[in-house]
Amino acid sequence: MCARPSKRGVRSARHPAVALDDALTFVVEVHEKNADGLDAEAIARALGHRSIKTKGFSTRLSAARQFGLLELSRGGYRLTDLARALRSKPTPDALRRAFLNVPLYADLLIELGGKPLPMVDALASHLFHDHQLSASARRRAAVAFLDSARRASLVGPGDQLRLDTAS
Repeated sequence: MCARPSKRGVRSARHPAVALDDALTFVVEVHEKNADGLDAEAIARALGHRSIKTKGFSTRLSAARQFGLLELSRGGYRLTDLARALRSKPTPDALRRAFLNVPLYADLLIELGGKPLPMVDALASHLFHDHQLSASARRRAAVAFLDSARRASLVGPGDQLRLDTAS
């Protein structure tokens, strides 16, 4: 993944800025507020945000899309079948599918699988140097990855990142 230039400088490679649990909470809120299928502005209002530019809203919306929990359809954001399944019964398999929907996470799982989980700072450095995440995004992205891997039951004995999908 290459970083893209923006008006402010280098733009970070695509990654969820929040963990899988935060994205799941977001889609549950969307469902509970009857905002499924609405455009971003309407969802933001339904969830009590003044604007789609509110950092908490935009980061959770983006993460939900990256995890495959929301899709853009006919001008509105709809919960995917995966989101519906996770909302009703979050199985380990469904959580892993959501985790692996993020290309960066799938790449990291291959790179780091079978090894002990790196410390946050080491992973942040790896994300910066090898995956073109910006300096300002790398630590938050590392924490989100580690939290998401744990939630998806991809951390096994000895705190090793698991490549297998057995529970």
